[in-house]
Amino acid sequence: MNNHKIEAVLAKLNNIQLVDNHPGYWVILLDNYQLHIITDEKSNRMRIISPIIDVKDLKENQLTEAMQAHFHKALDIKYAIYDERVWSVYTHYLEELTKKMFIDAISQVYLGASNFGESYSSSNLFFGAGDN
Repeated sequence: MNNHKIEAVLAKLNNIQLVDNHPGYWVILLDNYQLHIITDEKSNRMRIISPIIDVKDLKENQLTEAMQAHFHKALDIKYAIYDERVWSVYTHYLEELTKKMFIDAISQVYLGASNFGESYSSSNLFFGAGDN
């Protein structure tokens, strides 16, 4: 994958709205969730991030539940805090990323953001029984 291929994939996805489009940085909307796709071809890295909630608005135990989800439910995404906000985050090597993996990553970031505070899952696949 590279910037040109990412742009081509995004142009063909009909369930997203492309809001910002610059080589190495795209913003898309998927069901009112904003996803930022950021690449660095020189460093061979790609990241997809979606803001979820301000840290000050977290309910009791949400951060603990999100950290527990990393073990069983969040799969390839992680929850992270940056700039006083919780984010759904996917990172990967850019060149090794396939089209299928990229589309799956978009889905997982979206699901991680939309399921925050509920199932905290990034897909319908779970490893193990999870925490009670």
